[in-house]
Amino acid sequence: MLFTERDATVWAPTTGYGDFHLLAPSQTPVSAVGIIRVNVMSFDAAAAAFNSYATATVNEARLHGIVSHTTWTRVPNPGEPPTIEVLGLDFWLDVKDMAAYYDRGLGFDLLGPVFAGPPATSLWNVAPGEWSEW
Repeated sequence: MLFTERDATVWAPTTGYGDFHLLAPSQTPVSAVGIIRVNVMSFDAAAAAFNSYATATVNEARLHGIVSHTTWTRVPNPGEPPTIEVLGLDFWLDVKDMAAYYDRGLGFDLLGPVFAGPPATSLWNVAPGEWSEW
């Protein structure tokens, strides 16, 4: 088995959350992903906060090699009560530059007030070899 457990979650793309997609330099592949998954107070508050975060940080993030920022909202499974949960995915050119950027904590003061609990975060980098797992 590849995984010890499976989270069968469906996510829907958002609008108004400050998503952006920038061109990567020629022949420079995306090699890192930053992920945040968090329950929020409301989708409207989260949209305003994520949009403010992206606006305030996009230029500095670009200097560190960000390529795109997208957000998704959780779709409840049949019979489940709705959850107000957001998933953020950032794609980067380099895992070290991504980690250095996140370590600075830029703009986190804009996001924190809408979180309904601590976020689950992770940093991923491409596996060695001539393939990619995402």
